[in-house]
Amino acid sequence: MELKEAKRTELLNEQKNVLEAAEQLQKLGKEVGNNLNALNKEEESNRQENGKEAATSSMTAKQARKWKNLSKSRKERLLEKELRRSKTTGLLSKEITAGKVVGTNGEKDLQGQSSTKLNEASGQRTKAGADAAKMEMAAEKAGTTARVAVEKTGITAGKAGTKAAAGVSTAGVSVASEAAVKAAKKFQESLTRRSAVQAEQIQSFQQSAQHLKEENQGKHSLSEVGKYIGGTVGIMVAPVLQMMNAAFMAAMSALAAILMPVILFLVFLTILVSILAFLLGAGTSNSQSGGKAIVEVAKQELEISDANIGGYKYKSWYGMDADWCVMFVDWCADQCGYLEQGVLPKIASVRGMKAWLEAKGEYQTKESSYKPKEGDLVIFLNGMSHIGIVESYDADADIITTIEGNSGSSLASPYHKGSRVTENKYPRTSNSISGYGTPSYPEYVDNLEGDTNAEKIYRAFVSKGYSKAAAAGIVGNLYQEAGTTADGDINVKPEDGDCVGMAQWRGGRKQAFLEYCESVGQPWPDTGLEVQINYLLQELSGSQWIWSRISQEYGAECNLTLEEFKTLNNVNLATKVFCAKFERCHLWEANISYRQQRAREILQKLN
Repeated sequence: MELKEAKRTELLNEQKNVLEAAEQLQKLGKEVGNNLNALNKEEESNRQENGKEAATSSMTAKQARKWKNLSKSRKERLLEKELRRSKTTGLLSKEITAGKVVGTNGEKDLQGQSSTKLNEASGQRTKAGADAAKMEMAAEKAGTTARVAVEKTGITAGKAGTKAAAGVSTAGVSVASEAAVKAAKKFQESLTRRSAVQAEQIQSFQQSAQHLKEENQGKHSLSEVGKYIGGTVGIMVAPVLQMMNAAFMAAMSALAAILMPVILFLVFLTILVSILAFLLGAGTSNSQSGGKAIVEVAKQELEISDANIGGYKYKSWYGMDADWCVMFVDWCADQCGYLEQGVLPKIASVRGMKAWLEAKGEYQTKESSYKPKEGDLVIFLNGMSHIGIVESYDADADIITTIEGNSGSSLASPYHKGSRVTENKYPRTSNSISGYGTPSYPEYVDNLEGDTNAEKIYRAFVSKGYSKAAAAGIVGNLYQEAGTTADGDINVKPEDGDCVGMAQWRGGRKQAFLEYCESVGQPWPDTGLEVQINYLLQELSGSQWIWSRISQEYGAECNLTLEEFKTLNNVNLATKVFCAKFERCHLWEANISYRQQRAREILQKLN
């Protein structure tokens, strides 16, 4: 009996173990389901990485580069779109369901097999009462069979869970890869379509060009050829320009949205700076230094100094083979028209130049605390006889920069045959400096202000110290001299036979005007208004403000100096004086009433 009871106990223990194994397998099935969900989420988050290689595998190298250059957000949008289209959720649900079915079947199989083996074990236990030995053997066999069943069932369930997990994982990867491939293909197809459209356009261009060619077959006149070329270019260029324009407008719209705050800030800042500049600089002139022109000429000569060693260019112009520092100054002045205007004399002596400047009250000693400016002359008579042109003055360092002829090192004998044009610096009060010449250069204007030629001329002369009436009188005269454009403005480039320019320069004055235009790099007829105004200012401050025999026809009241004219407040008188002393045309042909009418109009409009 003890043996039977022991066998019975052992069999019950085996049965208990089988039930415990079944419960563990059921828990394992649940864990497999949870792991499947976690795995699916992990694979979903990594789908872009899994699909990279698949996405670009079918692209050309050029298309792959374009795909690579797409922004991350753009790629993500394409992938999300394709994932939605592929109904990823549905695919994953099917795989998960399949996994659950397999797991459930495995669990049922386990329960069925366990129940069967338990029944067998129970049967064996009943038979054990009849035959203890047989029951013992049956119980042992049933226990062994049960253990084997548990092991096999566990293996089956494990395989089922693994298969389900692998199915879900494969589904996640395959769907992500498929979505990436589809997104890449969509991108590739768009590039292909674009290329096809461009190819069609090119083919259309070629067909249109061929059509034009056939239409113009045998037509060889210049006009027909021009028509053919123009038509072909138009057909070729028009669509391209349209595409470029569309792209440009799109880019500008994007930039405008981004840069608008910056632009508004800069506009505000510009307005603020302009207001401050106006408040701080009220009453200042917009003219440049009168000595700027001679300095610019000197700079040009400095740049080519290697070609003028020994100063033969300037010596030849002057007609003397000697020390040439003053010849260089005079040559530069002549290029600006200053010798003709009497601004400087043509002289080859430093002492002679100093004496001439002193006679005109245009010489300042270094002891006078005078601060030199651009275009002044620096005179050395303390230990040497020399002269140069002041290029600039640094007030903080109290240093002048000069451009000098007949300067630098020379091994020639005499010295002047090997000297050259150089740039030098000196303390303003250097012991070698005697003083500074301050020639009365004509002033120049830049930054013309106004909406019309008439307004620009008027404001330019007002900025140079002319009264409003005097400036209006000059404008009134130019209306008569130059004529008007289609919109009633002063014609600054009239074509009238022997005369040129808005002041209708003729004869020797015409030649001097043309040479001046050449010297400033704006030869006629490409001469701008600014150049013509500056030349007019140069003539007024030089030798062209004259009381001639013809001037006497206007009456003695018009025989005023330039300084007197600049202060006039009577616009009718100012117009008449300018015509008498500058234009110098016969009174009977001057049309003076028209000149005065236009002068009054401009004064009333701009005053």
